[in-house]
Amino acid sequence: TPDRASFEMLHTALLGFGLDSLLGDRAGYLPASRDVLLQEFYLILPKERTVLQVADGVTPDEQVVSACRVLRERGYSLAIDDFDRRPELLPLATLADVVRVDYTGTPEAERRAIVREFLPRKVRLLAANVDTRLQFADAAREGFTHFQGYFFAEPELLSTPDVPAYKRNCM
Repeated sequence: TPDRASFEMLHTALLGFGLDSLLGDRAGYLPASRDVLLQEFYLILPKERTVLQVADGVTPDEQVVSACRVLRERGYSLAIDDFDRRPELLPLATLADVVRVDYTGTPEAERRAIVREFLPRKVRLLAANVDTRLQFADAAREGFTHFQGYFFAEPELLSTPDVPAYKRNCM
């Protein structure tokens, strides 16, 4: 579930590895479920290093949009995951710092329309699932400025000893 993924990411980042060892000096993207947004669990993370990525499947109702507005006012960055111009996503799109587009799963005409819509607003356009040099070149030519995918790095499985119960209770 989105909640479980969000909470596991928080737990691992803060108690397991620590943000510095995971991110270095870069910002991290946290999948933000409805509960993470509404209950403001993200406040334990440094705003200058955190991008809250509204998880795919979170319904952008009035409460979620309001919570996103508040997190932006607090200085956190907001990303929309797998943006595809559905009308129900438009209220979130007006708040977004980053729009993440599934490069291989979104038709070229749709990608170009997204770029035309967001580039003038200085929104960072992230092409996800970029797996080849050609896809990277095409995405850059289309106007995307940020990229994720196997072309850049293979996922790496990290492990750490389990966090002792007494440390978990301190959270």
